[in-house]
Amino acid sequence: MNIAVFLGSSVGARAEFEQEAEKVGSWIADHGHVLVYGGASCGTMGSLARGALSHHGTVIGIMPQFMVSHGKLLEGLGETIVVPDMETRKQKMLELGEVYLAMPGGPGTLEEIADAYSQVRLQLHHGRLICYGPKGFWNPLQTLIRQMRDSGFADQNAADLISFPGTYAELIELLSEIAGGKA
Repeated sequence: MNIAVFLGSSVGARAEFEQEAEKVGSWIADHGHVLVYGGASCGTMGSLARGALSHHGTVIGIMPQFMVSHGKLLEGLGETIVVPDMETRKQKMLELGEVYLAMPGGPGTLEEIADAYSQVRLQLHHGRLICYGPKGFWNPLQTLIRQMRDSGFADQNAADLISFPGTYAELIELLSEIAGGKA
């Protein structure tokens, strides 16, 4: 299965963000899934991809031309797709993904998961949405989704489209379940 991962182009303030990204990348490769990500060599994005590549995984990087020109592309990817802009990058990741996974990141990550959530809710794309939040990273978003539901701006079906595992074990259990127990 193709797992599109949205995460930071910086490493964040805690070493575990990088470590978790590398573990997730390794797991994706070890279980025969394809990693689809933003193509960067830096931050937790780079850690994720290097984790998959070090385990001989298939990695597709999607990066806007301006970022390639600034030397941000990770070399040695299985496939690199260069797109004209950030919006096209996001749409290509949604097109290729079967599961959309957000890990800790900044405003770009938040935008990506919000767009994925909207598009899956509108049935423009089909796939599962997961916000993996070690140390409660995505708890505020989970609270906001509940508030939308409780205030009548989203029904329970919409609220159920997104999962919030808080530990690596919970994430792997969920990904394995989605893969049909084949992972």
